[in-house]
Amino acid sequence: MSRYDDVPMPTLRLALEAETVPELRAVASLITPRPPTRKAELVTLIAAHLGDAARLAAVLASLDDLGRAAVAETVHGNGQLDTDAFRAKYGGLPSGDGWFLGLFHGRGRIPTDLRERLRPLVPAPPPARLRGLDDLPLDAAPGDPDRPPDTVRATERAAQADLRAVLRLCETGKLRCSETTRRPAAATVKAVAEVLDEGDFYADEAIAAFAWPLLVQAGGLAELAGGRLQLTARGRRGLEGPPHVTLRHLWERWLQHGIIDEFSRVEAIKGQQAAGGRNLTAVAPRRQAVAAALAEAPPDRWVPVDGFFAFMRASQRSFEVARDPWRLYIEDPQYGSLGYAGHADWSVLQGRFVLALLFEVAAVLGLIDVAYTDPVGARDDFRDRWGTDELAALSRYDGLRHFRLNALGAFCLGVTDHYSPRVPSAPPAAPVWRVLPNLDVVFLGERLPASDRLLLEQYAEPRSDGVWALSQRKLLAAVDRGQGTQDLERFLENRVDPPLPDAVVSLLNEVRRRAGRVADLGTVRLVECADPELALLLANDRRLRGRCTLIGDRHLAVPLDQEEAFRRALVDVGYALFSEAAATRER
Repeated sequence: MSRYDDVPMPTLRLALEAETVPELRAVASLITPRPPTRKAELVTLIAAHLGDAARLAAVLASLDDLGRAAVAETVHGNGQLDTDAFRAKYGGLPSGDGWFLGLFHGRGRIPTDLRERLRPLVPAPPPARLRGLDDLPLDAAPGDPDRPPDTVRATERAAQADLRAVLRLCETGKLRCSETTRRPAAATVKAVAEVLDEGDFYADEAIAAFAWPLLVQAGGLAELAGGRLQLTARGRRGLEGPPHVTLRHLWERWLQHGIIDEFSRVEAIKGQQAAGGRNLTAVAPRRQAVAAALAEAPPDRWVPVDGFFAFMRASQRSFEVARDPWRLYIEDPQYGSLGYAGHADWSVLQGRFVLALLFEVAAVLGLIDVAYTDPVGARDDFRDRWGTDELAALSRYDGLRHFRLNALGAFCLGVTDHYSPRVPSAPPAAPVWRVLPNLDVVFLGERLPASDRLLLEQYAEPRSDGVWALSQRKLLAAVDRGQGTQDLERFLENRVDPPLPDAVVSLLNEVRRRAGRVADLGTVRLVECADPELALLLANDRRLRGRCTLIGDRHLAVPLDQEEAFRRALVDVGYALFSEAAATRER
């Protein structure tokens, strides 16, 4: 039947006429034990049988459950059976013989007029549903007693703390990224890992520490200046505003403007830059397909990742990662090509992209809680490919086994309009802060948030664990970096019962007074005149006035943005700016 896949089939008769005589006789034998031999008579017999409502209902009744489900999906869909989505939704495919051959033609298509007759007889199929578990399975890897149990991590609270800590790190100028790829340097990954509230997911594999510098860039919270990340105005607002709103902004921005293709982090699959980097499909539609499926996850229930894969396919939210799988390969471009039949299975390509997006973006931003294990040996869906014998895992994300959409995720995905943080069963005691008359800031709690430590280190010298000494020199250095003292004052006001000690108030007032007495007026070009009379003449000339400022007796300061205009006006006055280079040539 594949010979006629591209032939339009508006009517059943046209579809039947495109079949071979043996195929038609196989269907006609279901109507009469002695079917005709001529093709025209076979077409007429089958078309008449399926044109009768009672007989058509009997045909439907003769199909098995999968056959009737296939008819329902096709009739109430676009007229063509999506076998991949059907298999994912129902767990198998219909047998494809018997009356199935009389109803479906080409690649699983039902002719238009037959669809119209079938629609009243077949109820619409239920939509695909993503099911979850109240509790995680007791065995992380059934049948493998040596495998350690899953690590379970609730990410909501940590993501909000990590956001502030990373923004504080950007504020210090300690984070560097490539100006070409915008990916973080190794030292930056290490610095971020050290401030993560609960550490990275794996001790020896960067996931959150790699993702955060990319996320804040994509969200416009930080930008590169000379290879260093620095906070933008939006980033400063992110430090002051509710973190869940900023996290939602980062998620929405990443879906459209993520800096890297998550699939590029699956380094074991080579050839991604084939065809000049155009072999991979556009990444934004892939992300949006995953986000749409994620929004249908049952809240607060654990979803197996393989169940999520099946749901995406069953709900027709699938996508392609590569335009040409033959260009992708493992180890060797010829023998390890993923173009061979069965080598580019959904879980290997699309599934690894989904795992990367879930683990390295959604979980890092706190949208989903995760249950995961060591990626080594966690999945074996790639083992029958050439060149995989030496691979411990296909990706660093292979260990993700279950995820749970939490309250923050429901808010970020637009499932709910409001966010209410989950209240812990035993809330920790409120941290206690003290500011002493000797200018010491003292933390008396059990665990100091990294963002608080990073802020204090910018304004005070650490004396010991939990103790920082405020000083005029350190505060003025912060002002010189453009930070001012507002962040410190707001920090102290929110954590310390008023009033602050008089010595601290006096110190802050003195720093503000001293900072305001010296102003940065920008970079200028210093011009020296031969004598005071000439300097005064030029400074007061109507063509030069406003483009320079008299400094001392013989010098003029010219702002850099006025230099060209100053030079032209100076020539009009009858002089020219003489440089050392010109003097050398004169000599």
